[in-house]
Amino acid sequence: MLESFLQEPERLTNDDVMLLLKLIFHRQDTQELLKKLLEREKPETP
Repeated sequence: MLESFLQEPERLTNDDVMLLLKLIFHRQDTQELLKKLLEREKPETP
């Protein structure tokens, strides 16, 4: 699935992809969205 978002994925190394993922997932807006998504799936406590 990740490859569908990358331009010319065959030209990128695993290290390149890891760098991109680190940058993306350390962004504040990404962290906020991830938190919301995880809370959405969280079962409610009685």
